[in-house]
Order: sequence, then C-alpha cells, then structure tokens
Amino acid sequence: MTIAQKIRRAKHIGVKEYRTHFSEIMGKKEPRVIMRRNEPVGIYLSYDDALDLMDETDPALARKIEESRKSHEAGNSVPFEKTLRKFRNK
Repeated sequence: MTIAQKIRRAKHIGVKEYRTHFSEIMGKKEPRVIMRRNEPVGIYLSYDDALDLMDETDPALARKIEESRKSHEAGNSVPFEKTLRKFRNK
C-alpha cells in the first residue's frame, strides 16, 4: 500500500485531539489527517512513512536523509552552535 493510500484511509482527528494525544498518536505510528472545522490542515506520518513517501517521490533525497541519519548516529555531526555561527557570519 502506498503512503497516499494510507493517508486516504487514515483516521481524521481534530487539532485539539491531536495536541492532547500527541504522544499516544506517535506511539501507534499510523497516519492521521488533522482537521480544523471539517477541513484537512495537516497530516501526521511516522518517520518510516515519511521516508517511504520520499522514496516514492524523490529517491535521491531519501538516500541523502538516510546517509545523514547514519552519519549522525556514528557521531559525525556538526554542533548547532557552529552551524548558527556560520549563518550569522553571512
């Protein structure tokens, strides 16, 4: 099943319910459509579903994200403060 199909079948929840039960929703890892006044305003996807979506739309981006995640887990990351200094100097 594609991510789009999962989203179409996802449970619809209100913004208030989403905020109130965020931790519980994250634990289930099922897509949710967030609604405000009966209009969809966002979606919740698990990390794995988000990667699958990127694979479906842009495989090169998904590979880069996965490489970056592995690099970070291996301790090869740049501290946020260093990155921030670099942008402030421009």
